[in-house]
Amino acid sequence: MDIKIIDQYKITNNQVLNYIDDITDEESKRIFEPLNCISWTLGHLARYNNLTFAARSRGVEIPNEFKDFENGAPHSQKDLSYVKGLWIKTLKDTEKFLDGLNENDLVKILDNDSNAGDNLGTVITRLIFHSWNHLGEIASVRQLIGKNPGNPGYGKWDWKY
Repeated sequence: MDIKIIDQYKITNNQVLNYIDDITDEESKRIFEPLNCISWTLGHLARYNNLTFAARSRGVEIPNEFKDFENGAPHSQKDLSYVKGLWIKTLKDTEKFLDGLNENDLVKILDNDSNAGDNLGTVITRLIFHSWNHLGEIASVRQLIGKNPGNPGYGKWDWKY
């Protein structure tokens, strides 16, 4: 069953990759205070995807490899290939979880410490907003390093409502 909010979530994740596909490792580590570097931002988004779906859906703790990307963590300038690997692994785990859902699953109240009292549909929506917020940050850094800041994926949409 196609669930539109999950489709929108997947589109958002594809856009993350579009925003970084022409970024070099060196560019990904550039810091323009107070903005986060692209490498940290990608790791941060991977962390929240993992926290929300991959780890929490299985009732396990988030792996230590995500600790450098928590809210308030200092600028971590990990290699872009490393954080891309975290991102891709997390998305594979996430999509396995999401592809097994139905509409009724989205309205169930979550019972974990980070989202207590919220339903899964609300959490997915917040995660979409969170990702687009950071895509704006990545667009700003792109402009500061001399790249086109605009939506590099615009016009490549393969999804229609």
